[in-house]
Amino acid sequence: MQFIDSEQIHIKNALEEHKKKLSPLLTGKINESKNPFLQKFIRKNLHEILTGEPLVLVKIQKKLFDLKPDFETYLKEKRKTKHFNNRIRIVYSKYFEEILRIIDYNAFTTRNSNYDAYKLAQNLNINTCVYCNRLYTKTVINKNNDGEVIKLTRPTFDHWFPQSKNPLLGLSFYNLIPSCTVCNSSLKSSIVMTLDEHIHPYVDKDINFQFSYKLNAIGKYEFAIKNVGDDKNSRSKNTANFFKFKEIYETHLDEIDDLVKIKNAYSLTYLTNLKDFFKGTNQLTNEQIYRLAFGTEISEKKFEKRPLSRMKRDILIELGIIINK
Repeated sequence: MQFIDSEQIHIKNALEEHKKKLSPLLTGKINESKNPFLQKFIRKNLHEILTGEPLVLVKIQKKLFDLKPDFETYLKEKRKTKHFNNRIRIVYSKYFEEILRIIDYNAFTTRNSNYDAYKLAQNLNINTCVYCNRLYTKTVINKNNDGEVIKLTRPTFDHWFPQSKNPLLGLSFYNLIPSCTVCNSSLKSSIVMTLDEHIHPYVDKDINFQFSYKLNAIGKYEFAIKNVGDDKNSRSKNTANFFKFKEIYETHLDEIDDLVKIKNAYSLTYLTNLKDFFKGTNQLTNEQIYRLAFGTEISEKKFEKRPLSRMKRDILIELGIIINK
């Protein structure tokens, strides 16, 4: 899991463009609505729907459910056909459809507009999955010889608050988390997480778990996840379990083998030897030497730039190859 610092200039700029581009588009759709209640509610709360921080988003969705409690019931029960109140289904399926018409995430994911999911991903410039930090999720947008813009690849956007149960939040900036397909579709999908019980990338600066390793009964290395610091309400532990970090990182056990081999071959002097080797050139910083040695970032602020950065940093500290300052 990676913390996204919303105070970074490029994140602030991304938020501002998100609001600037989507506000008039959604206002036009609101004006076309034939549902007076939704028209008034979304118009009044549009700014906060698009730009509100996670706690604000929770309050907006709750405000809607307080006014229309049967709508919340519909969203929770709509896939259950047995004993479901048909009146609620008829009335609120139309509410759901109308919200999705106005707050149209599917249209946002197409390649045919000036501002879409590709542009948001490009503005955020987060190169690896925010959740697992295992896979690159780079955005690639090129131009062909005729000057036509070709949108090739981007991260998927996970709705931290699932759109199926929180349709108002389908285009909310702080609800769109750049992630890999494994974390978004295979692991999380539409399962509900809460701010009280789980980590949110835009909220939680302190990620209170760390990667560790141990030898199992047959002498093979395996990953372990340790809780560290003040993990209030076990939020870090819950998040690590939710995304199956231990299980999915088992596919990277060879990384532990390599790091242990470095320790055994060079004792605790590996980085010192590299620093001495490049000392005379004055061309490489300590951070660059670390990146050259291990292919990852040592600074937590830069973990998103390279896959496996958090895991390797934690294991290297445990091995004593780097010192935790």
